Amino acid sequence: MPRIAFLGIEDNWWATGDEGPCGPDTEIFYDTKNGVACELGADCKPGCKCNRWVEIWNNVFMAYNRTGGQLVDLPKRNVDTGMGLERTLAVLNGVDSAYDTTAFRPILEALIAKSKFTETEIRANPELLKALRITADHLRTSVFVHWRPARHGAVEPGGRLCAAPPDPPGHPLLRSARHRSSRLGRGA
Repeated sequence: MPRIAFLGIEDNWWATGDEGPCGPDTEIFYDTKNGVACELGADCKPGCKCNRWVEIWNNVFMAYNRTGGQLVDLPKRNVDTGMGLERTLAVLNGVDSAYDTTAFRPILEALIAKSKFTETEIRANPELLKALRITADHLRTSVFVHWRPARHGAVEPGGRLCAAPPDPPGHPLLRSARHRSSRLGRGA
């Protein structure tokens, strides 16, 4: 397998939508199967739907603005780069899912312990697995939301950030976590 794979515009073009900044991109993939291809054989390459390849980084070369279906050169080009933290952690942990990483396992284990289902039962049921993962993700996110030092846009005169007032008990993330966890039963 060559180390560089050409993917067409459908895979390597980033845009904000039908109109706006856009440009070609490159993606860095990790081969999770150590060179073992899926049933597609030689056609198994980055972008294949078999989960062999995990995109861990990308670079977007912002070169154009799409207006009225036309691409116009941007007056100032830039490169936007980003790494998928959870995907990279999954590669480093040697697991197939971000939810099986050290970032999520303690949360999942605590939720499973409170559930009326075993982990095997949850993994065998797509709806339960989805509920478990969404609950874990929302609980993790709510920790960050709760401990943030300031609300977006809350600025005092002179440009100082205002301290964030406490979130109400009915915060949308917490309501969603409670709703999803109710599917797991037994006070999860």
